[in-house]
Amino acid sequence: MEVGQVCLKIAGRDAGKKCVVLNVEKNFALIDGETRRRKVNLLHIFPTNEIVKIKKDASHDEVVKVLGIEEEVSKFKKETKQKTVKPKHVKLKKSKPTGTGKQVDQKNKEEKQVKEQKQASVKEEKKEGKADKKTAQKK
Repeated sequence: MEVGQVCLKIAGRDAGKKCVVLNVEKNFALIDGETRRRKVNLLHIFPTNEIVKIKKDASHDEVVKVLGIEEEVSKFKKETKQKTVKPKHVKLKKSKPTGTGKQVDQKNKEEKQVKEQKQASVKEEKKEGKADKKTAQKK
């Protein structure tokens, strides 16, 4: 096996594809071509009679030119879409009432009185509703 040897990959997911040996080390060879550029076991490639002139550790582009391979554009690659910017959720700050301390205290007292009146009216309505049900059951 020597640099420039055209081979067929016979094992793995790239099996049956052409490649060129770019470097040899003991039982391994660096290959590139129709396959992924990687270091493979020599038992996983089948040498052909063809040898091309290429320098050791050549780039992928040089290998493609020598082999005359047309690079396939992936069907799955899509045009990148621009990301839409979502508005961030902003917590609203409670506004503090303006005025002097006495005015603020008076407003707070008034608000409490209104709440208490509402709660009292709701309790009375519930009592009346219960009383109406009891009288209806007795009749």
